[in-house]
Amino acid sequence: MTKPKLTARQAMFVSEFLVDGNATAAAKRAGYSAKTAKAIGAENLAKPAIAAAIAEAQTKRLERNDVTAERVIAQLAAIAFADPRKLFTPDGRLKPLDEIDADTRAALVIEVTEGTDADGNPTFSRKVKFAEKLRALEMLGKHLGLFRDRLEIAGSAENPIQILIQRINGQNSSIRPVLEGVVEEYDRAA
Repeated sequence: MTKPKLTARQAMFVSEFLVDGNATAAAKRAGYSAKTAKAIGAENLAKPAIAAAIAEAQTKRLERNDVTAERVIAQLAAIAFADPRKLFTPDGRLKPLDEIDADTRAALVIEVTEGTDADGNPTFSRKVKFAEKLRALEMLGKHLGLFRDRLEIAGSAENPIQILIQRINGQNSSIRPVLEGVVEEYDRAA
């Protein structure tokens, strides 16, 4: 099966969409009218040939840059489990970057501010902090399935909660609710 051929403008749309993921902006940059860019962008994304071209280009980009799930998870783990003690020498001074292990460096955010002093001499300052540890832990936890937004009940068919759920859903008619017998007794007594 051959891939459908894109028009030159569609190919340009694909290329421009890969820049920022914004369909409207990509349509404008690809030469579509500014008035219709939003509609054309959405329409283009819905076209199977264009969607396939975007997916293929994104996959190639990830492969070219060696972006894998394993690397993403390793980076999140480095951030989540970074130990601040590894940043300092025994006497409490900040270690030079080349003396800090790779996992700890991966968890750092370094802000460098350049300027000049009163005499016009260049100055710079460095601010070292850790990336968002809680966010990394949350993302890892979700990946591992540690946080569930809904309750899942599993087990044998004899599980009383499972049986009750089946009865509520009308899936097990052999189970009679306790109130059913009470209502029949009440009806006979009345």
